[in-house]
Amino acid sequence: MAGTSTAPRFGNLWSFASLVLGVTSLLFSLIAWAPFIPAVSLLSWPLGLCAMASGWVGEKRACADRDPAATGQARWGRRLGCLAWIIEGLAGVVFVLMVGGLVGVGLAIWFKSLTHP
Repeated sequence: MAGTSTAPRFGNLWSFASLVLGVTSLLFSLIAWAPFIPAVSLLSWPLGLCAMASGWVGEKRACADRDPAATGQARWGRRLGCLAWIIEGLAGVVFVLMVGGLVGVGLAIWFKSLTHP
């Protein structure tokens, strides 16, 4: 028992980085739905891309090392990065539809005021 350690083992840092980046990008993408915080939500795009890339590299290394824990971390990091991209994309579509609707209503009111004084 003298040689055992209770410290966590991170054999595949790419997998662990993928998981951390995936969770962070998911949290930032959820901020996209909160008004007045658009700059923070823009961080989810590059973080999600980094999570997907590091998850791909981490999964390849974990499969070569036959490490199931690292494989799971890499897969979950990649999934969370993809989910963050989907949520951010949906938030962008909703934002564009809302702004387009407001601009359309504003233009309709403006054109109506021009024809009927």
